[in-house]
Amino acid sequence: MRILIAILTGLLMALCGDNARAADTLEEVVVTATKREESLRDVPVSVAAVSNETIQTMGITDVAEIALYIPNFEASISTILPNLYVRGLGTGTSHSIEQPVGRFVDDVYIGRGAASLLGFVDIQSVEVLRGPQGTLFGKNTLAGAMILRTGDPTEELEGSASARFGSYDTQGNFSQVDAYVSGPLSDTTRARAAIRWADSDGYVRNRLNGPDGGIQEDLGVRLKIEQDFGDRTVAQLKLEYGDYETEGNTSQEIVGPPENNPGLENVFRFLSPGWTEDLDWEADYACLDTPPVVVGLPEFCPGREQEVSAAVLRLSHDFDAGEFLSISAFQEYEFLDLFYAIDMGIAGGAYNALRDEDFDSFSQEFRFTSSDLGNSDYIVGLYYENSDLFRYSNTDIDFRTFPGSPLAVQQDEVFDQNTETFAIFGQYRWRPSDRWTFAFGGRFTDEEKEYKFDRFYEAFGTPYDPNNVEIIGPGPFGPLEAAIDRPLETRSESRFTPSLNVQYYVSDELMLFGTVSQGYKAGGFSDRVSADPDDSIQFDEEVNDAIELGFKGLFADGTVDFNLTLFHMRIQDLQVSSSVPGTVAFQVQNAAEAISQGVEMDGRWLINDNWLLGGNLSYTDAYYDNFPAADCTPGQAAAAGPGCTQDLTDETLIFAPDWKGTAYTEISTELSNWEMMARAEVTYSSEYYTETPLSPGVFQESYEIYNASVWFSSPSDRYRIGIVGRNLSNEAVRRFGLASPGSSVYLAQPNLPRRYSLNLSVSF
Repeated sequence: MRILIAILTGLLMALCGDNARAADTLEEVVVTATKREESLRDVPVSVAAVSNETIQTMGITDVAEIALYIPNFEASISTILPNLYVRGLGTGTSHSIEQPVGRFVDDVYIGRGAASLLGFVDIQSVEVLRGPQGTLFGKNTLAGAMILRTGDPTEELEGSASARFGSYDTQGNFSQVDAYVSGPLSDTTRARAAIRWADSDGYVRNRLNGPDGGIQEDLGVRLKIEQDFGDRTVAQLKLEYGDYETEGNTSQEIVGPPENNPGLENVFRFLSPGWTEDLDWEADYACLDTPPVVVGLPEFCPGREQEVSAAVLRLSHDFDAGEFLSISAFQEYEFLDLFYAIDMGIAGGAYNALRDEDFDSFSQEFRFTSSDLGNSDYIVGLYYENSDLFRYSNTDIDFRTFPGSPLAVQQDEVFDQNTETFAIFGQYRWRPSDRWTFAFGGRFTDEEKEYKFDRFYEAFGTPYDPNNVEIIGPGPFGPLEAAIDRPLETRSESRFTPSLNVQYYVSDELMLFGTVSQGYKAGGFSDRVSADPDDSIQFDEEVNDAIELGFKGLFADGTVDFNLTLFHMRIQDLQVSSSVPGTVAFQVQNAAEAISQGVEMDGRWLINDNWLLGGNLSYTDAYYDNFPAADCTPGQAAAAGPGCTQDLTDETLIFAPDWKGTAYTEISTELSNWEMMARAEVTYSSEYYTETPLSPGVFQESYEIYNASVWFSSPSDRYRIGIVGRNLSNEAVRRFGLASPGSSVYLAQPNLPRRYSLNLSVSF
């Protein structure tokens, strides 16, 4: 934290004083936060942008590592429940809650969190927009949006190939190969092909008889073909495929205070003598020779297989009045995830869980962006999406590993949902003078969902066959766990989300802005439901009313930029996932209201032509404004008994550290006609919780993570050699944490440990 303060103080001193050193001006950062390519300094939005150069220099491979660099942006990446958080707003422990942070790849909305598990393939830039983005980006951008841009075909032949070889401090090695080639196929046709392959031996040591955790293999390929039809019309077809496979378990078992679980630590140590409750990249689980839960599966061993594919057709035509754009997208994924539901296998796998999920969607967007009309311009558009989500869940409940217990049963659940969304949106920008700009926008969204849910119990080890289900009756956990066959249910909702932006240019280098906006997250159906058909399983949409004030400026003859945003957000009908009393299940309710407010700042200082200093910092006060009936912690539940609740009013939201920031420095020089560039950085975060009900086992203490890299580039930049070190302090951080319902066992998944890599690349 002291380093961050020192660097930001230096930036402010440079901003307020004269910079007498000879230096070029800072490179302009171009973003697409307004659906137009504009300078970051002209965008009235709190934006954090990470360039392709930074991604390559620091060896960033996925969303989780991007999140380390960006204040008020957290990635809770777990194969079970991958979530993104902005300013303390995320989905929590539920598969049925929509994402509040929209994810867009080349202008296409990615509606499910499972896509966050995949690595980056030929990514040119990443932008994180903080605050509601309901006008131009739509529903489920209540907290913000993440925009990824991939490489486009080029007019000239070019290409690159790179390889990365490294090792983890704990154990295991990793490697990665990236390549692309781009150029013309004819006078009117261009293409770009990219591939990424990554392999990891694992970084979590397993103390029992099973594979180590974190064994992973990724494959991603993308092809873009671009065709000119005359001088004004361009068509681009994008085809992509991703394959993601993991083996082993990266989560660890942690127990609560001894007074809440007398003797539990001794039980765990009896089952695995080396067990500790520390988050230390060591786990305890074994593959089980159980009856197969799916046909052809010889044993139960934690892991995941996921395939993703997409096809996007992009048509643009330039009129004298502006550009018309059509984006047609089809995307689908399928994954099979095997994991231990509660004890992570340390107790012999009393709960072995399987999730088989299929998702497909079609979306169509028509958008017209006007030319400059002198003192105004506008964007109008239509959006349509139809998606289907099917999830089959199987849980083997086997207590026969405990002496004297004969219980062995199989619980099956089927979740089937169709969503149809239609929206019309627009924004009008008016510039009454050279100094003032006003932007008025709004989006009307209409959505309908159809939902079907079934729960049934079968003989232990029965393969799932929807055409031959033998229901053996209610389960062992009380009336809410009875067999369920709910009728098809529908839900309709409509919402208008307005926005108003005001910009005032004090000078060409300093812009002040203010924003009033609204975003919303769609309602839906809880994925853990009551057996009583009269009980409502629906929850309503979540609404965020936000105000932002800030400035963006370029100072000291273009060698210093500094941006600052103050924000206040009031969230109504907060969607909260909570445990169902007497069960091991979760349900979703509109149970709370929340406030998130604070300040975000970032800056760069080009001290001279060879030395750059930069940093960012946020302070956030995010808390429940009203949450009188939250779940109890395991300790509270043990003392109060069934039906226990607690009042979390004025308590902190999860994944909402008070302070978070990154400071970095880059130095470059020439060595025998080669350029050497060194970068060092530190990220600091204060303490936070990773899950309600704010139990001790999901508490993350403050931490600092250090990264560094050194790169050597040939005179023509054709060859590059780099050495990258990440998490040099070997800091263990919870990027996922969960209290198991009905027990005092906590699950936690750590970040990657200290690691070093050698990076080689060649370009033409």
